[in-house]
Amino acid sequence: NKFAVHESDLSGQWTNNFTAMQTYYNVYTGSVAGNYTYQTYQSFKYKPLRAYDWELLVVEGYEGQYGYSHLQSQGTFTVLDPWRVYFSLIESGPKTYKVYFSCIKNARLLWMKDDTYGEAVPFDPFGKSAVGNPSTNTKLSPSVIMYLLQ
Repeated sequence: NKFAVHESDLSGQWTNNFTAMQTYYNVYTGSVAGNYTYQTYQSFKYKPLRAYDWELLVVEGYEGQYGYSHLQSQGTFTVLDPWRVYFSLIESGPKTYKVYFSCIKNARLLWMKDDTYGEAVPFDPFGKSAVGNPSTNTKLSPSVIMYLLQ
């Protein structure tokens, strides 16, 4: 279930969300000693003329001590071959990503991996955002949004 990527396949916005949470307990009392949350949102918006917008939002920290990073880049992309895409600017310079599609019922997943780190880093799945459906464009979980609004 692995398919090649063509430039025309990439149009639109593709997003990835990841959330992890750890709860710490006191070994003597069993009471909750704290929580650690890590959440990311990454987006690639492929536009006409091989242009793209890239965004990464990271929120992490212990309960009550969250920090965040927000990075954005714009540039041009080139499909080097059916399995690699070159971006002119991601974070602080150009990057090449390994890519492929897989299919599930009624959808395709775009799998991407920054080629800088070799085989040590897994592929990340990206889903295509549905236009006009705000629930597919939510960047952070409601609890993190409420914390940031305080």
